[in-house]
Amino acid sequence: MNTNYRAPAGLDDDPKTTASGYKSLCGEPGGTTGQGTRIANATGGKLVQGVSASTIVETITAELATQVTVITNVRLVPNGTTVGFVKVIAPINGYGPLSQDQDQEITFDVSWLGNVPCSSSPQVFSGSVDVVADGQIIGAKTVKITVPSCIPPLPPINPEEENPMPRPDDVSGSWMFIHQVTGTYLETDSTGCNINEAVQTWHNDPLYTNAGVLVKQTDGTYLIRSWQKNPAYQEELYLQASTNTKTNLGDAFPRLQRRSNDELQSWILIPVSGDPDTYAIQPKLFPDYALGIYINDRCTDRYVVANRTWGKPTFHHYWRLWSMRSVNGRIRILKRF
Repeated sequence: MNTNYRAPAGLDDDPKTTASGYKSLCGEPGGTTGQGTRIANATGGKLVQGVSASTIVETITAELATQVTVITNVRLVPNGTTVGFVKVIAPINGYGPLSQDQDQEITFDVSWLGNVPCSSSPQVFSGSVDVVADGQIIGAKTVKITVPSCIPPLPPINPEEENPMPRPDDVSGSWMFIHQVTGTYLETDSTGCNINEAVQTWHNDPLYTNAGVLVKQTDGTYLIRSWQKNPAYQEELYLQASTNTKTNLGDAFPRLQRRSNDELQSWILIPVSGDPDTYAIQPKLFPDYALGIYINDRCTDRYVVANRTWGKPTFHHYWRLWSMRSVNGRIRILKRF
């Protein structure tokens, strides 16, 4: 309250006009007008002007009664690290006085401004917009703002398909197996058809012996058969997973073998990505493994092995099937649609 007749505006008065008594010792007085209002707002109080010593008791009593029946001011105040995003809150000074004898419905408009530059990783800002009534917080709305990274996210390795991509039930036939990371294709180590021969990736153009024949079995798995016959036995050979696939002890390379009922010759085609021609190829007996380049290398002329997938197959295990046929003695590549 203001009880000083020499400063009609009380603490809101200009301190430089009359505070000159210590000018010779302290120099020019400082400060700005409105100090009383600022103190009152910061402490939840109210600045009352023109109160004399004879009326101070009655004024205090009246103000306390008003505080019981009237909310002097209600306003919104941003808080936390989201403050910088608030452009303006309207009305700026809030509402009041508001009678507490009836329900009150008031509306605020909060305008937000995105003024934080993106970075290499997402930025998260947390805060609130507080409802302040006569200096006291009586409610709040939690605010969380995320500024996305400047670097767009990679597409998911195994996107969930709202409408599953149609794929044929049976892909038996002669195929070229194209490794999707390196762009190389699958062929036998010596381009021949020999027992115990391993398989590798290669890149030559024109193509050599790189076709494999998929043969679907009654249990839904596939055999991977050579396209040419072994010269000694005059029969095709079949790709067989190594018994050391899981232990990785000794030779763990899949190799060509004569046909048998061993389930090491059974392979499962796992649909991956949104391309109906792309699959991961898993050995039936080792569902946590899939064909890929040895030690996940990214070069041509590397052996192909069954690598551990550590969950779902990744790009390193993706193979695209392209159909092949001979036309006038030349190899022609045909994409299946």
